[in-house]
Amino acid sequence: MGNNLYFSLSSSLLLLITTINLLTLAHSKTYWEDIQVLKDLKNSLSPSSIIPGSCLSSWDFSVDPCDNAHTEKFTCGLRCDVVLSGSSRVTEITLDHAGYSGSLTSSSSWNLPYLETLDVSNNFLSNSVPDSLSNLTRLRRLSLSGNSFSGQIPSSIGSLYNIEELYLDHNEFEDRIPESFNGLTSLQRLEMQGNKLYGEFPNLGYVRNLYYLDVSDNFISGEVPGLLPAFMSLLPKLSALSMENNKFTGLIPTQYALKAVVPGSGISPFERLLLGGNYLLGPIPGPLLGLKPGSVNVNLVDNCLYRCPEIFFFCQGGGQKSLMECKSFTPVIP
Repeated sequence: MGNNLYFSLSSSLLLLITTINLLTLAHSKTYWEDIQVLKDLKNSLSPSSIIPGSCLSSWDFSVDPCDNAHTEKFTCGLRCDVVLSGSSRVTEITLDHAGYSGSLTSSSSWNLPYLETLDVSNNFLSNSVPDSLSNLTRLRRLSLSGNSFSGQIPSSIGSLYNIEELYLDHNEFEDRIPESFNGLTSLQRLEMQGNKLYGEFPNLGYVRNLYYLDVSDNFISGEVPGLLPAFMSLLPKLSALSMENNKFTGLIPTQYALKAVVPGSGISPFERLLLGGNYLLGPIPGPLLGLKPGSVNVNLVDNCLYRCPEIFFFCQGGGQKSLMECKSFTPVIP
């Protein structure tokens, strides 16, 4: 009787230990498709750019990535979380600023359905951005800043409905801003400054959570060709708008000025309104004339405004364009 009881307890204990070990392994093992994407990402970069001490130099696929994250085998660059299935899934890829070169197009189909952050900023990545990034359906933050990506911005990015922060600035992107961006209803911050974008600005009237937009240093004109987009003043949370050094012309809408001064109930005021370096015409809207220095960051220099004397802080730091230059761009100026 005693031997049977001992055997039964021993068997139960062994079964419990085995079950715990199996569950531990299940919770730590990276899903195989995630591993393949990580391998493809590393292989798509130039080996000579993966220098000793960088994140990618430590990625050793002889061990499980998620089980060894933040160890000497995978010192940095990724984060994992255990999902309901029990497997570990990659939820963040953030590369260090180590000067990696190569492209993202040689990678796999970017089938990382649990990825929330992809940050490859401030490296030397080039070529086009693959449409397959649209497979990152849970992505909340995408940063491609400070690289040499070129070609069109993929319209497929407009299907990343959960994205909140999108950084495409300081690259070599060309052509128009995709109209599909109007579907990014969760988007809060959009930066596209320092590219070669041109053409009309698309209507983003449905992106009502947007509070920060920077498209400066491009060649963009208005939603109605040349004119500043009217919908900007209607976005309830937009408080920082920079459209400097583009090809906008026409009058500064009174609605822009009112949003900076008296935005109305439930509307965030403009705290930053940078419109310098365009071809804007006519007088300064009346509501702006009462602004005090330090109350709002406004810049209207280097335009074609009728009068912009330096007694107004938003006219300081540079004059207006010459009449000849303004007429060459906008012949309607008398």
